[in-house]
Amino acid sequence: TTNDPNKQKQVESGGLTYDVTNAENYTTIIAISPSPVQQGVIWVGTDDGNIQLTQDGGKTWSNLVSKIKGFPKGAWIPQIKASKSNAGEVYVVVNNYRMGDWTPYLYRTRDFGKTWQSLVDQNDVWGYTLSFVQDPVEPKLMFLGTEFGLYVSIDEGTNWNKWEEYPTVSTIDMQIHPRDYDLVIGTFGRSAFVLDDIRPLRELAQKGTAILNEPLHLFPIPDAILALYAQATGTRFAADAIYKGENRAYGALVTFALQDVTNKDNKGNPLDYDSLKVEISNEAGQVIRTLKVRVEPGLNRFNWWLDSKGVRQPNKPRPKPDAKETGGPLVLPGSYTVSIHYGQDKVSGQVNVLPDPRLDISLEDIQKIDQLRQRLLNSMMQATEAVDKLRDAQDVMAIVMKRVDQKNLSNRDEFIKRKEQLDASIDRLWGLIATTKNTQGIYRDPQQVGTYISSLGQYFNGPFNPPSSDFGTPKPLFFGSSPSHAMVVEKAEKALEETLKQYDQFFEKDWEEFKTFASDNKIALFD
Repeated sequence: TTNDPNKQKQVESGGLTYDVTNAENYTTIIAISPSPVQQGVIWVGTDDGNIQLTQDGGKTWSNLVSKIKGFPKGAWIPQIKASKSNAGEVYVVVNNYRMGDWTPYLYRTRDFGKTWQSLVDQNDVWGYTLSFVQDPVEPKLMFLGTEFGLYVSIDEGTNWNKWEEYPTVSTIDMQIHPRDYDLVIGTFGRSAFVLDDIRPLRELAQKGTAILNEPLHLFPIPDAILALYAQATGTRFAADAIYKGENRAYGALVTFALQDVTNKDNKGNPLDYDSLKVEISNEAGQVIRTLKVRVEPGLNRFNWWLDSKGVRQPNKPRPKPDAKETGGPLVLPGSYTVSIHYGQDKVSGQVNVLPDPRLDISLEDIQKIDQLRQRLLNSMMQATEAVDKLRDAQDVMAIVMKRVDQKNLSNRDEFIKRKEQLDASIDRLWGLIATTKNTQGIYRDPQQVGTYISSLGQYFNGPFNPPSSDFGTPKPLFFGSSPSHAMVVEKAEKALEETLKQYDQFFEKDWEEFKTFASDNKIALFD
C-alpha cells in the first residue's frame, strides 16, 4: 500500500464519541490473487490505488499502476482475477466512486503488467464496476458486476450486454460453479442469485451469434438427476411476511434459441407464442411425454420434470383435443431424446437421466419396482376406460330420448322407464370404481376400486424404493417398511377384475336389450 499516514487517522474521527470500527482504515490490501498456472506469481490490490505483482513468491514486488493509462490515482482495487491459462494475464476491477468518479474501470494485462488494455467504458455499462468473472472453459465469455446490475460479454469485453432479467442492484461478487457451471452472485443487498448453467452462453462465445439466426437451435442438455427431496424443517407453508427463496427447478434444464415466433405450421397458418411442442422419447424410440412450451424470440428455457405421461383417473372426463398432457410417474435412469418442434422446424438432443447418487439402490431393483408400477397404472387405465364406457352410454341414451321426443312415439313412457333403470345401474357401477356426479364435498371411499388403486400409488411415488422381500433378501424402504409391492398390485388387479365382471354383465345384457328396443322402434343410436 502507500502507507500514507494521512489515511491512518481513524482514531481522530472527531465528535463526542469515537467511530472506530476499522471500516475507516485505509492503506489496506483488499484483493489477493495467486496465479493458478505458475507458482510464486501473486497479484495484490489495495484500497489506496496500488496494484502489486510478485513473481518470486513475495521476495520482490512491482507496483504496476504507473503503466495503466487513465488509471484514477488512489482508487480502490476490489477484485483481481488471475487467468487460469496464462500466468502473465490478469483482470483488475477498479472503482473510484468515493471521489465522485462513477466511471467504470476494468483492465487486463497479458504480459505481467508491462502493457494494459481497458475493457470497458461509460458507453458500455451503467455504474461503476465492482466484480468480474471469466468462464474457466471459454475465455471470451465474461461477466461484469456494476453498481446497477450484471453485464455479459461473449467477445472478451469488446461488447457488453446488460442482463435484463437480473435486477438493477449492486453486484458485489461472482463465482462460476466448477461442476454445474452456474453463475453464483452476491449483492450488496445481502441477496444471493444463482443463474443456472451458463454453457449456452459459452457456446455462443465459441460459435458466434450466427446461432441466433438459425430458425431453431438446441443447446446441449446437461445431465439430470432423479434427486430425492425431503421437506425442510421449520415453516411448511410460507405465509405473509415469511421469506422463501426460489429453489432450482427439478429435472432436465433445456435451453434453445428461436429466431421467430411468427413461424407457420405445415398448412401455412401462423403459430401462437405457446405453440412449441416438445416430445420426450426413450431409448426404444417411444414418445413417453409431450410438452407444450411458451416461447419468445431469442434464448428460451424450460424444465422437463423427468416425468412420463400421466394416467387419467376415472373421475376425470376425457380431455379436449388441444388440452395439455398431464404428467405421470418419474422415468427410469437412462438416455432420452428431447425433440423440439416449431412449425416445420425440428431439433433434437440427448439428455442423460441419472439416479440419485446418495441412495443405495441398484438399477435392477429400480426396474423391478417400475414393472410393478406399470401394472398398477394399467389397472388405473382399465378402470378409467370402464367408466368412459358408462359416459358413452349416458350420451347415447340422451340422444335416444331426444329422438323419441322428436318422433313423439306412443311408447315414450316405456323408454323413460328403461332409461331410469339403466341410469340406476350406471350409477351403481360408477360408484364401484369412482365417485358419482351427485357426491358433494371431498369423498374418498377406500372400497371404490379407483380410490384404492390411487391410494396404492404411495408405494410407487418414484424409482427410489427397492421392492420388498418378494425379490430375495428383504430391504428396508426409504420411507420405512411397507407391505409387499407385489401383494398390493395383485390385490388391486383382483379387485378390478371382480368389478369389471359386473360391467361386462351390464353391457352384455342390459345395454344390449336397450339397444335392441331402440332399434325395434326405429331409433338409430348412431348416424
